[in-house]
Amino acid sequence: MGCASTRDNMRNVNMNFRRTFASPVLLTLGLAGTIAAGCLSEEEAMMEIESASEAVSATRFEGESQTWSTSSGDKVDASSSTVRLQANASGDYFQFSRSVPAGQYQVVVRYAQRNVYGSYELRLNNASVGRLDGYSSSSSDRWNVVNLGTRSLSGTVAFRLVSTGESSSAKDYDFKIDYIELVPTGSGSAGSGGSGGGSSSSGSTSSSSSSGSGGGGGSTTIGNGGVVSSTIVVKSGQVYDGGGKRFIAGSALGDGSQSEGQKPVFKLENGAVLRNVVLGAPAADGIHTYGNVTLENIVWEDIGEDALTIKGSGTVVLNGGSAVNGEDKVFQINAASTFRVSNFRASNAGKFIRQNGGTKFKVDVFIDRCDISRMKEAIFRTDSSTSTVTMTNTRYSDIGKELFMGLSGSRITTSNNTEY
Repeated sequence: MGCASTRDNMRNVNMNFRRTFASPVLLTLGLAGTIAAGCLSEEEAMMEIESASEAVSATRFEGESQTWSTSSGDKVDASSSTVRLQANASGDYFQFSRSVPAGQYQVVVRYAQRNVYGSYELRLNNASVGRLDGYSSSSSDRWNVVNLGTRSLSGTVAFRLVSTGESSSAKDYDFKIDYIELVPTGSGSAGSGGSGGGSSSSGSTSSSSSSGSGGGGGSTTIGNGGVVSSTIVVKSGQVYDGGGKRFIAGSALGDGSQSEGQKPVFKLENGAVLRNVVLGAPAADGIHTYGNVTLENIVWEDIGEDALTIKGSGTVVLNGGSAVNGEDKVFQINAASTFRVSNFRASNAGKFIRQNGGTKFKVDVFIDRCDISRMKEAIFRTDSSTSTVTMTNTRYSDIGKELFMGLSGSRITTSNNTEY
């Protein structure tokens, strides 16, 4: 292959990278070959890498750094790291505007709950995105990270928080926010039918096969997402792109409780890729993996029994997404494996990752650039004397007993992590 073709191919990889939210490491490996072949200089290669990395970077708007406008009589109290919005009545608003590159984004908010905070609605360009309940019985701030779904945005976007009232037990209408973050999900408009989800046709109840680029075997009910009546199997070498659509487990799969024996919504065979999927409630037993698989930009709106279970040995890579609200663990590991999770947010569960209780096989866990909060027990728990964990560049808070249970000494590696 000539250098001209090599350059074109690598820049096509760059464009695909932008669309699919893939890892910069993959692009780096490919570009290294073009440097060795003399087709790109190191400077040109770095420009390609930086260009691709910038294309998928999440955009975080720190609350204390914004220029807020308010309804009459309201106040904004900014600290060094958060902002408290002080409203006087239901219907009061707080707003800032920022320029956003055209694209499809997950809308993520980190806010506090406390016995003095009220409830708010987030609107983008005056369109409702979701509600945020600031009240809890706690007398101190309890921080929560929530994913409000996917929206198509471009140009100047007005971010408006509107007071929807106070809890009967709350003392006022205040609201405290850390940040609003926009996480790119890939090309296409929000809610558009990507490969595998079926086209969106609100109100339709007809059933169609989930074909698309990769997935097979499952059927969905066409509507605002899909009710999955049988497990969708993504076979070896296939890519299943959900296009940001929501998948909900039908009764044949399970109810998302802690009952054993529920079936997964997705089954990934060795060599499969799953991306851009939202799992709604119930999600039954979530996703099962067998062998080496890759998951990109997966959102669990409710963890259910388990969000993901590693059933067969291999390397499982999860890059991007979030999971909230589980009674036990978020991720379960039932086979000797390597689990790499990055750019992920998880909140309100028992454990972030759990190796199957009593098992002695080796598991290597790598956690990077994650935000983990409100875990009743730990971030990773194992009963194996050989399993390891490496956690880097990660924020965490409100972890119940200890960060890592069943590990000590050289089996734990940490770097550049922040407790908040």
